[in-house]
Amino acid sequence: IREINSIIKDDCVITDLSPIKEKIIKEVVKYDTLKRVYISSIPLVLNRSSFLNDSAKELAQNCVILSPLPNTKENVVKKVKFFWNILKVKVVEMDYRRADKTITAINHLPSILLLALFETILEFSNYQQNVFELWGNNFKLIREIILGDPSICDNILLHNKANVIEFISRIKD
Repeated sequence: IREINSIIKDDCVITDLSPIKEKIIKEVVKYDTLKRVYISSIPLVLNRSSFLNDSAKELAQNCVILSPLPNTKENVVKKVKFFWNILKVKVVEMDYRRADKTITAINHLPSILLLALFETILEFSNYQQNVFELWGNNFKLIREIILGDPSICDNILLHNKANVIEFISRIKD
């Protein structure tokens, strides 16, 4: 972020696609120009491959959380909203702390639970040989998470540990 700050001008627009914002924003607010031209974007895609493959039809079913900082210029917010609107992506604005908690609740926590479920199924499969023949499409989402890039999940859990722990503690027996 220090390197970015050294080259940006006051008429730039800076956003990112990271699912965890607190660490980034703690750095951004250290720089006067950067905090005026930065706005957080968190795309909430239905599946990772649709976003990465740039399918407009798939993206249109998704939304993005935008989190402008108090110092973010209004024209920066308008430009980033315009960008997402061109892609026909629903735009929701909220504070980055609330966005981190929201993402934890609707994305990270379900991912952790699905991984735990998959581990349970793997353990069960040691006793029941045909379990994988029977599961079919029922666990398509688990398969996508399991086959996804594990470093993404690792980074999310490392940088959002407090929110993840908070939501896991809410699960009742």
